[in-house]
Parts: sequence; C-alpha cells; structure tokens
Amino acid sequence: GGASCIGDRPTASSTSAPLLTTVMLRNIPLEYTRGMLVDLLIREGFAESFDLMYLPINFGSMQGFGYAFINSVSPGEAARLRAHFDGFASWEVESDHTCEVSWS
Repeated sequence: GGASCIGDRPTASSTSAPLLTTVMLRNIPLEYTRGMLVDLLIREGFAESFDLMYLPINFGSMQGFGYAFINSVSPGEAARLRAHFDGFASWEVESDHTCEVSWS
C-alpha cells in the first residue's frame, strides 16, 4: 500500500522532548501592533527564532484581541520562547497584563 497522511506527523516519545514549535501568547495589551510584537521578540533575543507570527486585530477598532500565535524554527527555540514570555510584563505600553504562554 501507499503512504498514508494519517499518522505521518512525528510524535515525541515519553522520554524525549516534545516536537512542538507553535506557542500562543495571551494577555498581550490590545494596543500592540504586529510591528510592536516583532520588535519585542527581536529586543528580547528571538530575532532568528521564529518564522511566523500571527496577531489578529479588530479592523473596526484597529486593536488586537490580546493574543498571538508564534511558530518557532525548532522545538528548542519554542521552549525557550515559552519559558521567557510566560509571566512577561515589560510591555512597551502601560499595562497590567501578564503574558501567559501555552502550546498551540
């Protein structure tokens, strides 16, 4: 038989690190733009660590929804990004928001 798409995704065993590369950042200040978030990632040492970032916005208010998805170039970089930004609160704008990060 031919190869099947089902089950072809690599999985991690219970003894190895997860192969996840995408994280979801929550509690991003609504005023944050895509450019501000990219600048933040670069400033915090992640310039070469991600290959995709999605920050949805409300086109009526031109504000974000408070979350973003970031795909890292490797599972190790994703874990580093997750550890760094979970609990992060040093935003460019005045905000009491504390970032929460989860796997996506």
